[in-house]
Amino acid sequence: MPEEFKSPENSAERIVTEEEVIEALQTKGSENPEARALLVKWKEQNQAEANKKNTSTANVKENIKLARLYKKAGFPKEAVDVLEDALLNLNQEAGIKSREEQNKALIQEIESLIKKIEGK
Repeated sequence: MPEEFKSPENSAERIVTEEEVIEALQTKGSENPEARALLVKWKEQNQAEANKKNTSTANVKENIKLARLYKKAGFPKEAVDVLEDALLNLNQEAGIKSREEQNKALIQEIESLIKKIEGK
């Protein structure tokens, strides 16, 4: 295992890239502790950015990024699960008029991604 994964100070400060996570998932599998740790760190980094924006749209966009990561890594079921969760959240907010148009665009994007992942 590379040294940077053993050192807490390095793992706290180190930026994990999407490419690193994809490679770890592809080579080690989604259940591997090192791959999972990289995925969690990547998700935390992205969620921190979404939290700064403090909007549900930012959170949905982070879910879309996560789904794309899963798809690139070869985990289409996980990608669809993430997108379906995002879609459910958007549909629950659909009654909020100020977000309705924005949500419609995101819903269409998510539905399109699901179809592409599932090969429909």
